[in-house]
Amino acid sequence: MNKTQEDNHILQYDQFKIAKRLGNIGLGLFAVVALLMPLSIFQLIDVDADNLLRLFTIMSGLLLAFLAGTIWSEALVGRIERSATNHLLISAGFAFAAFVGFSIQNRWSIMIFGLSYLILFFTEEDLRKSNQNDFNANKNNQQLVTDYLYMRRQLTYKVVIIHLFILLLYIIKG
Repeated sequence: MNKTQEDNHILQYDQFKIAKRLGNIGLGLFAVVALLMPLSIFQLIDVDADNLLRLFTIMSGLLLAFLAGTIWSEALVGRIERSATNHLLISAGFAFAAFVGFSIQNRWSIMIFGLSYLILFFTEEDLRKSNQNDFNANKNNQQLVTDYLYMRRQLTYKVVIIHLFILLLYIIKG
């Protein structure tokens, strides 16, 4: 590895660390709002549950739209070896789901977003498998992409669990 490649690898690794921190901060905010919801619903704190639900759906929709954009860009730059057109359509579907969830902003939006994140989880798994064979670059770059997709998988999994928690909370409440 020459000096330029080494510098690029360090820069990419630094970017990955920033992405990981930002992802965990976002997940933390998501979790805080989710944990406040039962306290509000069962009137243990004086915060309007509808406002928390609205905040949760806004955060969920924004994140879904952002992640849809990353899948769109993966397809457009040709990093998806197979079924790029399908990934473009899936990405557009996530953006549409975000629009619908924003439009209704109620308990149904939690189901729409939760289902969307579950589909996203499997879409990202497909991307991860596709990217394993898609690199002619050096091993370090491949490892960064693999680590990034693994991080995305873990974060998406946790977001699905949080949506299930909120959905169960509203089912229990009735």
